[in-house]
Parts: sequence; C-alpha cells; structure tokens
Amino acid sequence: MMDKYIPSRYRYKSSRHNLPWLTTEVKHMICRKQRKYYRYQAKKSCRPDDWKCYKEMKTSARRLLRKAHADYIDHTLTTALEEGNHRPFWGYIKSQRKDVGGVAPLKENGKLHSSSTEKAEILSRQFSSVFTRDQMDQIPSMSGKPIS
Repeated sequence: MMDKYIPSRYRYKSSRHNLPWLTTEVKHMICRKQRKYYRYQAKKSCRPDDWKCYKEMKTSARRLLRKAHADYIDHTLTTALEEGNHRPFWGYIKSQRKDVGGVAPLKENGKLHSSSTEKAEILSRQFSSVFTRDQMDQIPSMSGKPIS
C-alpha cells in the first residue's frame, strides 16, 4: 500500500542527471536556476529584473556545466592515455558521432547500388544532368534574347 499510494522522490527521479560529469555543484546550480524560473520569480512576476536575474543564472549554470564536461573529458582521457588504455578515448569519440548511416543505397535503372563509389557516380550523374550550360542557353533574359 505504501509503495502504491505514497510518492517517493527516488521513483520519479529525472534521468537527465545521470551524466558522469554532473557534479553535485552543477546539479545544485541547475536546481537554483529552475527555482528562479518556476517558483520564485521569473515566470510568476514577469518583471524584467527577475528575467534578467534568471538569464544570468542560466548563463552561469551553462558555463559551469560546460566547464565540468571539459574537465571530465580532460581528466578521463589524459589518465587513460597515460596508462596506455586507448579504449576510453575511442569510446568517447564514438559517442560523439551524430551521423551513423551515411547515404542510403541508391536505385538506378531498377538496380540497387550500395558501394560508395557507385553511389558517388550516381549522384554525380544526377547533379551534372541538372546543372548544365546547355539549359542556361535556353533561358530567355529580360530583353527576350537568350543568355549567352
């Protein structure tokens, strides 16, 4: 009954605070920033001074978070590389990738091409057929004469 009807703060804990570089100092700064926005001032009063105070708190929290991230990366990677362990370095590099898929396989003349060189040639042919000088000669100018 207690688990079902009594809320626990640990059950509803946010998952955004599970980053390894988030120190308690950074977490407190983020909470203070949120309090400035919701509970105390900016959202309720809508006064310019309160918004200014909130924005200053927001920039300082962002600066502190970026510094904590840089310190974590610097400490983790330098100690790993000093020990000769390259795995954390490459794990971090792999986690920073945004584009995983690349260019999808392309179909030309009913045949699917997945090789990188074939895809490059297909795209080159497509773009060269669109951007040719012959088509520019056929476009009339404002005076009525073709552009040359």
